[in-house]
Amino acid sequence: MKRYYLLLIVFTLLVSCTNKNSEIILPSLFSDHMVLQQNTNAPIWGWATPGVSIKLSTSWDIVMKTTTDKDGKWLVEIPTPKYGGPYQISISAGDSIKTIKDVLIGEVWLASGQSNMEMPVKGWGAEMPIDSSAQEIASSDNYQIRMFTVQRKKSYNSEKDCIGEWKDSNPKNTGDFSATAYFFAKNLHKNLKVPIGIIHSSWGGTPAEAWTSKEFVSKVKGFEDADKKLIDSKINQEKITVWLNNLKKIDFDEALKNSFKDEKNDKEYSSGNFNDSDWKEMTLPAYWETKQLQNFNGLVWFRKDFNIPKGTSLKNLKLYLGKIDDMDETYINGKKIGSQLKTGFWDTERLYPIDDQILQEGKNTISVKVIDNYGGGGIYGDKDIAIINNKNKTLVNLSGKWKYKPVGVITDGNIYFFNKKNPFSELPKSTYSLSEHSPSILYNAMIAPLVPYTIKGAIWYQGESNVGRAKQYETLFPTMIKSWRKVWDIGDFPFYYVQIAPYNYSKTDTTNAAELRFAQFLSLKENNVGMVVTTDIGDVNDIHPSNKLDVGKRLALWALNKTYGNNTIVYSGPLFKDVEFKKNKAIISFTNISSGLICKGNELNYFEIAGNDLKFYKANAKIENDKVIVWSAQVKKPLYVRFGWKNNAEPNFFNKSGLPGSPFQNQ
Repeated sequence: MKRYYLLLIVFTLLVSCTNKNSEIILPSLFSDHMVLQQNTNAPIWGWATPGVSIKLSTSWDIVMKTTTDKDGKWLVEIPTPKYGGPYQISISAGDSIKTIKDVLIGEVWLASGQSNMEMPVKGWGAEMPIDSSAQEIASSDNYQIRMFTVQRKKSYNSEKDCIGEWKDSNPKNTGDFSATAYFFAKNLHKNLKVPIGIIHSSWGGTPAEAWTSKEFVSKVKGFEDADKKLIDSKINQEKITVWLNNLKKIDFDEALKNSFKDEKNDKEYSSGNFNDSDWKEMTLPAYWETKQLQNFNGLVWFRKDFNIPKGTSLKNLKLYLGKIDDMDETYINGKKIGSQLKTGFWDTERLYPIDDQILQEGKNTISVKVIDNYGGGGIYGDKDIAIINNKNKTLVNLSGKWKYKPVGVITDGNIYFFNKKNPFSELPKSTYSLSEHSPSILYNAMIAPLVPYTIKGAIWYQGESNVGRAKQYETLFPTMIKSWRKVWDIGDFPFYYVQIAPYNYSKTDTTNAAELRFAQFLSLKENNVGMVVTTDIGDVNDIHPSNKLDVGKRLALWALNKTYGNNTIVYSGPLFKDVEFKKNKAIISFTNISSGLICKGNELNYFEIAGNDLKFYKANAKIENDKVIVWSAQVKKPLYVRFGWKNNAEPNFFNKSGLPGSPFQNQ
């Protein structure tokens, strides 16, 4: 009996000691200023020592208890009240206590996509602004609008947590919020009068497959081997990591703050007298990933010698480099003439004025340090690189062969600089390496850690990086939506997305973006989805249109009507329903006609018609009894009709509520 009591005392002490020393670890989502979904059973979870008791209590009088499992994880579902707050949530394990302060209860939405979702309210500098950003930021003081921004990360496997923090909307914070998501939240708050929380998780230049779970993406044609490639690239990355440990390392964000200063290389490689005879050659303009530097993100110096003929005026000259992915610092004869050292300007043309004293008759040297943190990399574009005069006439064509040297690789948020002992040529290579474009890579790191945090729905702005693969996108995009809905396991939650805006994508293929828009239109067949059309608020010369206010507002129209039941709100422009062919005319019917259809101009544009030969002709079109009648003298027996079928189409077809019609074709 004494032995029994002794064992009991020892066991009690062990449990007590375990509880006393148990550290509570919470995902970053569960932190001060967070917003929880109202009127639901909201999961809250974390980690502690295996087998310890967890007690959770809230200031709205909820007390719940559970025990950690063998891996130390615990989860409870707490009933949330009607909107309100601020509240507190306390979580204890033995003597360890975590308190989450300033918690609001309201409506929570997930916002994701690529750069047009990522683009902040403050814009990306003067060249990529957001309309009225200064006024919007100055007047943004509203503690009931909050945003949690997920830090960029890639992962081979589903992560348990992410990096981020909840921030109130105010002049200090709002400039860094996703503009599309902020204006969506602002419009919801204005109409619903409840706290709005946005979980923002996006990454510019990324395709939909990167945001889709490997279980689902492997079912899409073209990605059947996605899982195998992830495994192979993980093994390869482990080899690369070992090799990189021998190199000098600098945090990418710190390097960005310091304008990527690299004193030794900057001085030598920018000099007109530097001997680059042992450097390799690359033909520019081009993305370097289509040339000798496949699957490479990093710092690369480019150099080229050129001659200025005797007697040439050296006044008022400029260097046209075209587009650079992503950043650059440019020199002529060792003198810096220009730079763009901020992220987000990969699609911006560089045109730098050249001081009259820099160029000289005879030999000159141009040196460009290019920093590519993701994507294609390089000096690219459709026009020649050139020295031009004040009349935009080319004096020296610089396209062709350039010398180049990679000096550093960017991976996992760091820059690793090559050296003589560990040169670029020794960097381990692979046929398939990890990038933000890889299937499931961003889902694993930036979506999976958010599950099962209760959300009301999701908004999405993406598609530009899938232009050219529209047929695949018809399957891929709905598959991505299904993959999210499965893991959240809260039914077919609302999913509202933005159709890509008009833009001059390509001179050789003028319809590939139109095809992608149609793939997005076809996704309206999915349950509980909605699509914002942006043909009237884009910018054909900028892939990042400045009008994000109306994008966010139109997303909110869908949510207010479909999710929150305000049937008085018109949420969409005309959407193709069907077409009837009579004699030489096509008679097109639409849904979402509102109080009628209108043409904002003298006559409807961007309607085309074709016969059995599928040769489309520009067509006449008129509105009649809430239908559009289309015909062309060149097509006697029409069988096909399409609308807005150009990459840069900005049609004038709307409903009377001022919302534009979506591009379409009959199949």
